[in-house]
Amino acid sequence: MRFTARLVCVVAICASVGCNGRSSTSSPSDSPSVTARRSDISVSTQSKPPKAKRLKAQTEFAVQGDLQLSVRGASLGLIALADPRGKESYSDQRYMHIWLKATNTSPSRFVDYPAWGRFSAKSCTLKDDLGNTYRLIDFGNKKPVDRPTDTRIRSSESAEDYLVFDPPVPKAEELYLSLALPDGSTAEFVVPASIVRK
Repeated sequence: MRFTARLVCVVAICASVGCNGRSSTSSPSDSPSVTARRSDISVSTQSKPPKAKRLKAQTEFAVQGDLQLSVRGASLGLIALADPRGKESYSDQRYMHIWLKATNTSPSRFVDYPAWGRFSAKSCTLKDDLGNTYRLIDFGNKKPVDRPTDTRIRSSESAEDYLVFDPPVPKAEELYLSLALPDGSTAEFVVPASIVRK
């Protein structure tokens, strides 16, 4: 009887302590549900896409495939307009023109370029160094004259176009023009206020 009692006692101690001498009661540090493993932690190393370089108006150009795009200049003045019948008139106030030049550098193929002035303001934006944003002007059924009607450029030829915006504020020193390109990228130009002809 004494041997049996001791055996029962040893079995009870092993059940509560564990055969390896450690307590069988699980602690928070032993629980796999709360143990953080390095392989379980996902750390994002993806970097942000680089910002487009701002190109200098009149001296630098953007290239997308065979299309070469530059800002030729800017000026303030009245806009010559034509209605659907061809009757010409002028805008009721002065606006800013930004002149663009698109060149097809391919010796053998046509190239199409986006005529930003014909599309929504989402295709091009103009801001300044003071944080102002300028409207792309839409004259309704009247269209600015001297604006090309064909957006296809023959090989080794160029086309000129212009955008019309609200005049810049007098204290602005730089204007930033962003143009959406067909491949989804953006061309950004710096237009110093000093080159805007008045």
